[in-house]
Amino acid sequence: MGGAGSYTGIEARGQSIRVTFSYKGKRRRETLTLPPTPANLKYAARLRGQILNEIGIGSFNYAEHFPESNYVKEHFPEAAKPKTVIFSEVAGRWLRSKSGGELAKGTLVKYRQALSSTWLPLLSDTDIRTIKYSDILEIIGGIDWPSAKTRNNALIPLRQIFEMAYLDETIDSNPMERIKNLKVQKTPPDPLSKEETDMIIDHIRLKDQQAANYYQLSLYSGMRPEEIIAIRWSDYDSNKKVLRVQRAHSYGEDKTVKNENIRDIDLTPQAIEAIENQKQFTLLVNEHIFHNPATNKPWDDQDKQRINYWNPALKKLGIRHRRAYETRHTYATMLLMAGCNPAYAASQMGHSLQMFFSIYARWIRAREDAKEHGKLNDFLGNTPSLPHKYRKPSK
Repeated sequence: MGGAGSYTGIEARGQSIRVTFSYKGKRRRETLTLPPTPANLKYAARLRGQILNEIGIGSFNYAEHFPESNYVKEHFPEAAKPKTVIFSEVAGRWLRSKSGGELAKGTLVKYRQALSSTWLPLLSDTDIRTIKYSDILEIIGGIDWPSAKTRNNALIPLRQIFEMAYLDETIDSNPMERIKNLKVQKTPPDPLSKEETDMIIDHIRLKDQQAANYYQLSLYSGMRPEEIIAIRWSDYDSNKKVLRVQRAHSYGEDKTVKNENIRDIDLTPQAIEAIENQKQFTLLVNEHIFHNPATNKPWDDQDKQRINYWNPALKKLGIRHRRAYETRHTYATMLLMAGCNPAYAASQMGHSLQMFFSIYARWIRAREDAKEHGKLNDFLGNTPSLPHKYRKPSK
């Protein structure tokens, strides 16, 4: 579905797309230097529709749509002369090419935000052909980035815009090729103790039972916040004591995860208790297990839980502040401290084994070190002590 054959007058040609239409009684063929992805083919079909409409009402400007066309150079030499190609026009074309479903909704939103808040205010009316490596480097250096990760993420759409301009032969070289990402320092896990975990749940329960159920499942299952928000009663198998994680909530909607990322969580007694306690609130009124007690509708994000319940609980109890995401790290370290095999723990968390080792190496190492030290203690405890003879010092 969505191939070139699905659209009249649109043809995939290698790494480009050919658009065919009738102009002044003759068939014209023009090439778009865009890879023939489903999204780009859809964009080309919309463009062809726009062209046909403009031809029909007499407003079609050939040079505006295809400035590099040989037909334009032959019949409209004045229009074929180099003109300003402003950054915002190229950025707009790039965004339109990505708006047909190629990217996840959340990813596209982030790209739009990066353009509107960072790059367009600085580069909007600049001729993209005049932007040099040093210009970009100076702009990047003049921004007070909150973190290296924010900087790196903001560069993603900028790189792709210049790459499209380069492939379009609008620019002779791509200045973004030499702009490097900064190394991101990952925040190490900061798990809660078992005592702190239960204190937080008990305190939240005083304020709201449903919120307590939410965080009890979070702390004793290791699920991501976006997974808990999307979990449904149909995902819960009370006989097998298993919860299937197959959706994640992002930007206002539940999205089914890729097949290879679906996992079944073996539920702990505490996790089962949280789900069973939640039945009285949502089993008969909502397909989602958890909803916002204030609205009786599914949670639309993970901010309200943190602001209304998590942060106040830690502050009131005098527990050092942590991100609510530490609920996940807390459960992962519980698995390791209990002696679970890292491969099993990784599968429960939805990680590859390599990723799990990279995140929780400290706890895995501590557990193994304790085992090795125990071996030494056992050996020393079972080995008869040798008598130490006293030797009189020589004079």
